Amino acid sequence: MQDMTEIERRIAAALRRANAALDAAPSASAAELASLRVALESEREANAQLTERVRAIKEKQETVVSGLERTVARLTEERDAAMAELAQLRAQRKADLAEMDAILAELRPLIGEVA
Repeated sequence: MQDMTEIERRIAAALRRANAALDAAPSASAAELASLRVALESEREANAQLTERVRAIKEKQETVVSGLERTVARLTEERDAAMAELAQLRAQRKADLAEMDAILAELRPLIGEVA
């Protein structure tokens, strides 16, 4: 019960401080309010324009990123194909070298007999 009394006292004090702050605040004239409303509307328009620009930039960025992703995918496929072709050429070269070694092995005794 004592806690409730303390809470009520604190709330009442806070309300008194809020009322005192409102009473101490200078009251705005109609001209000041109109000026503030015009400024607020101007800021809202600027905010709307900036929001539209951000949306357009984001859309453009997404388009560019999408294009780059497609390019990377295509280049990756080309690289993979080139790497596969290179592996095939290396295997063929290795087979050709082995065949040449076999031919030379057969020719060496014949060349040695002639010389």
